[in-house]
Amino acid sequence: MPAREYYTKNALLEFYTQDDDKRLQIQRLSGDRLPVDHCYINLNVVDSDQGDEVPLESLFDSREQGGRKIWPKKIFIEGQAGVGKTTLCKKVVHDFLYRNLWSDCFDWILWLPLRHLKGKHADSYSMRDLFHHEYFSQHQDSALLADTLDSIVAWNSARVLWLLDGLDEVSQDWDADSPMGRFLQTLLKQPQTIISSRPYSTKQLSVVKQDLKLRTVGFHAEQIENYVRAKEIHPDPETADKIWEFIDEHSRIRDIAQIPIQLDALCYTWKEPLGNSNTARTMTTIYQAICVELLRKDLWRREKTIDGRTLTEQQTEGLSEFEVQLHMKEEINLLEALAFHGLLASIIDFDAPVRSQIYQHLLNGNVLVPRLHESTIKEISFLRSSDATDNAQQSFHFLHLTVQEFFAARFFAKHWTTQATIHSLTLNGRTDTDIPPQVFMAREKYNVRYEVFWRFVAGFLYVGYNHQKPSEEHTAAFLEAMKNKPRDMLGPMHSKLMMRLWSEVPASNNIARLRSLRQSHYQQLARWSSFEATAYDKGELAEEAEYPDAVLYSLLKHRSSDVRLHVLNVIAQRRVSTRLTDLIASWVDQSDGVTSKSLKILERLDLSLEILQSMTYLVYKQISSYDSPFDIVKKSLCRHSLTSPSILGYVCSLLDHKSFIVRKLAVGVLAQHPLLPRSMADWLDQEGHFGDCLVKDLRTTVWQQLLPSQNIREDIVRRLKHIDPAVRGVAALILGGRSDLSKPTFEAVAELLSDTKWSVREAAAKALRGQSELPHHVLDRVAGLLGDHHPLVRYQAVKTLTKYPDDELKYLDDLVLRLEDPDFSVAYKASEAIRKHPKVPRELLYHLFAQMIDPQDHHTSRFDPIFRSALRRGLPPDLGNRLLDLAELADIEGEGGEGEEEEGDVEHILDLLGEQPFLPPGKLLQLSERFVTSDDRIARAVVKTLVAQAHLPPPLILALTRFLDRADKALVLDATLWLLEQSELPHEALALMAGMLPTVPIPEFPAIILSRQPPLPREILNLALSAFRLATDERYAEIHEALERHDAFYRMLPQLPVHDLQRLCRIWLRRSFGERVHFYFRDGSLVVDTPDFQGAIPMPRYQRIKLRLIFRLTVVACTRASEIERARSWIRGSVAWTSSHSPWALALVAALLAVILRGVLCST
Repeated sequence: MPAREYYTKNALLEFYTQDDDKRLQIQRLSGDRLPVDHCYINLNVVDSDQGDEVPLESLFDSREQGGRKIWPKKIFIEGQAGVGKTTLCKKVVHDFLYRNLWSDCFDWILWLPLRHLKGKHADSYSMRDLFHHEYFSQHQDSALLADTLDSIVAWNSARVLWLLDGLDEVSQDWDADSPMGRFLQTLLKQPQTIISSRPYSTKQLSVVKQDLKLRTVGFHAEQIENYVRAKEIHPDPETADKIWEFIDEHSRIRDIAQIPIQLDALCYTWKEPLGNSNTARTMTTIYQAICVELLRKDLWRREKTIDGRTLTEQQTEGLSEFEVQLHMKEEINLLEALAFHGLLASIIDFDAPVRSQIYQHLLNGNVLVPRLHESTIKEISFLRSSDATDNAQQSFHFLHLTVQEFFAARFFAKHWTTQATIHSLTLNGRTDTDIPPQVFMAREKYNVRYEVFWRFVAGFLYVGYNHQKPSEEHTAAFLEAMKNKPRDMLGPMHSKLMMRLWSEVPASNNIARLRSLRQSHYQQLARWSSFEATAYDKGELAEEAEYPDAVLYSLLKHRSSDVRLHVLNVIAQRRVSTRLTDLIASWVDQSDGVTSKSLKILERLDLSLEILQSMTYLVYKQISSYDSPFDIVKKSLCRHSLTSPSILGYVCSLLDHKSFIVRKLAVGVLAQHPLLPRSMADWLDQEGHFGDCLVKDLRTTVWQQLLPSQNIREDIVRRLKHIDPAVRGVAALILGGRSDLSKPTFEAVAELLSDTKWSVREAAAKALRGQSELPHHVLDRVAGLLGDHHPLVRYQAVKTLTKYPDDELKYLDDLVLRLEDPDFSVAYKASEAIRKHPKVPRELLYHLFAQMIDPQDHHTSRFDPIFRSALRRGLPPDLGNRLLDLAELADIEGEGGEGEEEEGDVEHILDLLGEQPFLPPGKLLQLSERFVTSDDRIARAVVKTLVAQAHLPPPLILALTRFLDRADKALVLDATLWLLEQSELPHEALALMAGMLPTVPIPEFPAIILSRQPPLPREILNLALSAFRLATDERYAEIHEALERHDAFYRMLPQLPVHDLQRLCRIWLRRSFGERVHFYFRDGSLVVDTPDFQGAIPMPRYQRIKLRLIFRLTVVACTRASEIERARSWIRGSVAWTSSHSPWALALVAALLAVILRGVLCST
């Protein structure tokens, strides 16, 4: 490593680890710091039906996506406020530095909190400037270090991992074509990135394909308990018990405690009355408790006086909540003003000029504030300073963004209750204005940056604050005002907003006005969820964390079985109350779909022994009309047996069950238990159990757990010489995985490679793979087994030699001989060993290649799969050219069987070419042109060859684009995934894609590619618009995706025919259940807010009326389609019935019909 690079790496390491890793530690609200190993990072794959968890250490492991294996390089992680996104970044840095994780993937790791870019307005802000300001500003050689790191990132960017933390905090700060907007795009387009964000609309990501989207999900129940009981959190076990009991007994508190910052707040501010309080059930009340306790500590530390006497710590502890806030009123006023004006102007870090401006504004308004505001800001617990050493350059930020939102909401709640005008300051380019609270609400109620803010406002109005008393009337007025215009014209996004507000208003002893509003809200949610389930076969609305439990219960209890199935599918990903758990458990023996879904949900819930017993009974019955419940019940029993001795005892009792499948279930559960009772070893030691294949995994688990005991280990070693070969093999497998074997024990295991019984030789060869390395004399003995008479022994020998490839190529010739093994599995495993070997000689590759294309053995066919498997690796260039020549010479149009044989050869040739990343472009272009119209198998192989290249010039990109006009989905997907990874495609390829949109068999793929490109040239956009206008209903939604990021598309909405607008509205309505998609009118403009576009489109009044009417009628038609269809059926039946009845009956039918239609058309 060059000296400058080494020097720079050490300087970066010093930046991360200075002051005993202060930067990588977790700072509690108290100011105390915790090591990062006290955090738990839980990641769930977004949009995965199973909600698969991704361990942090496997973040960059390969995974299946779209039918192909990928290695994620660009990862997007979303999570709600306070869930631990920044902690995740700290953990990644910590594990990279101290655990050597991902060292095979990266040499450098650059953690950048994106909010540090705020305030940077230079026209030419560069990477070098960033490195100087962020990492080396305090270093004596900052310029040298910044230059060196700049060069490294420029020339070796593939070995640099960027942690871009908090995209949501800057996502709306700069236009895409502004200098800082372009700089942000440069960061997002780095080859290896982890980007964290709240689940906001992140338009910047739309031009950068993400390989993997994850969601941080907060703490699991056992992690909450571990955190609460940690000595660093609460040294007193009795207090920890009370906190955990309080959390465990209240489902709403459990939901709150899942968020790390809120759990820390609950632990830090814990007082005995909190556990007995009936109001501590919402996010607002938890933060209110934080506020009061931090203010209480500041009251004492700031040496406040009452009646001329300084308060002692003991006196402050005795003050009521009202008294604490009364004595800290000046500080609260300052915090509220900083928070609100900062939120209004997108300011997170408050520098000295901003602080002075806000302070002066408060003085001018005769607001009570501390006389020495700068010293107050430095001393108060809610604010933290930047790292700047110069006091004049220091900026301050709130402990967490949610804390700023908390105080900002208090500020607004005061103005709402008094209806006082809000004066916004000239900050961050905004001009002074006076805004009534209702106008502010109308302007910002759908603004994604205010989601948490509005929650807190609703909570403050309900529970009260400062000297204000709780006011259900103010709360009701606020919630009613939220329903006023401007109103989302689709509907689901407004329901989501109201859902979050109602989550801060507990449903107990409400006034009639609030009860009526809540009931109306619940009914609307139920209607939306029923509609989503029946119309779209989805249930994304119910996935929201704030979706009311009462509505879920109603849907499951009273709706149709179809709706019930969809709701069950959704709530498998969320916390479920005891009431719902009992209801779901009652369905485990009902209809096929309901039982399957019910078991899936119960698998992850806290269940009683009785429910687990009923689930086990299903395994015993083995109901065959739905998927076997075995795996689900096994997972559930595994989880519960970890924490419940009674359930563990129940599982142990199943070992003697009369049913084989139940015994198998018990063995599977116990085999995964980390701490089994010693009695289990005695049970296994009974005659017939030790060698029993059914209990093999259990036996291995038990003895591995007990092996640290010297007596147990000696007992197992003695079994290596047991008279029964099954026992010898079992003992070898148990001992083989231990890394701490003594030399005599290891040699005793190796000795079994020469055992007289083939099953023992097989077990020994397999067991030795548990060692990190094997000495040469043992590898020689393993290689000797390649000639064993039994194929299973040869197979295990090949696998073992594959794990320990020798640098001297000592065993390679023996592996080559196995390519012609009479057992196919042995031969194929040998071919894999050769393919994976890092140092296969060129001569051997030429020999294998010659054997493949011209086999000398009459038992071997041309392009034999064994030889092809061995050669599916990088080959010398001349062999790659030879393959291209063979493909060119193949006559796939030959007559009779000869053409089919040639076609098969071409497919095999292309399969090998797909492993060669440096083929000559000219020959590749000829190849693609020749086979562009071939059948799907050949075309698919050509595409795989093209996308395997290290670089494709424009003509080859155009050739690849032509394959999008095929009907084979796998083929088109391979081409699409490669094209999506390109930041900018040639103009000719874009024009070809846009032109094929009206006719291509699978239009969504070219549409997705076009949508991910930077702003499309006008010519391409016009082509896409023409395709959009001509599209049939089947491809309308797909083509729409190519256009939705461009404001030109939204500006043409008023000019579109009514039919097209209705189709668009149906697309947006469907998406709005799972995405942030809403449209509303404000100040003479159509406000559009989607993941890919946010903006306001000015429109004249007549166009606004037209769009509003079309939106309204389309939504009503969609949501009431089922009722209308029922009415039509009733009419048809009535016509037949009335043909033989008198006029008075017809009049009665007409009257009833009028009532039905009025209800259908007038309801919302």
